[in-house]
Amino acid sequence: MRRKKNGMSNSTLVGYARQIAQHRGYVNLVNGLQPPESLTGEDGKHQHEISEFKEALAHKTWLHWLHESSDVLYYAACIDAQAGSDIYPDALRECAQLMRFHGLRVTSEQIERAALAKYQFRASGPGKKDEEHELALIQEAARTEDPR
Repeated sequence: MRRKKNGMSNSTLVGYARQIAQHRGYVNLVNGLQPPESLTGEDGKHQHEISEFKEALAHKTWLHWLHESSDVLYYAACIDAQAGSDIYPDALRECAQLMRFHGLRVTSEQIERAALAKYQFRASGPGKKDEEHELALIQEAARTEDPR
């Protein structure tokens, strides 16, 4: 189990990803996850989520930044599990740096707690995807009001 010195293990997010894949009835799974080719590359889900995160930084609230950074971390964890890579720490660091650059005083631990809260909810059963509820969970998990 891969563990960060100051955070959660990405195996927790990977476990949630496997549960979500089952609930949603995904096919063509590899090791219980979406296939690596759908996750990586310019057209992959990870790159798409990075773009959405950067769009949120430009046009949405700090809470949405955490919501979108959760997706970046989720797919980074899945890529690491599928490819044996180690991009999760870099994804976490880059998300944190970009949010701090935009004025949000947030720690890597808060970002990880936000991701866990969002994906624990989504993994809890079929059809669990509700942005407003996820934003509330993220705010509670990050234990902060607007920290700018």
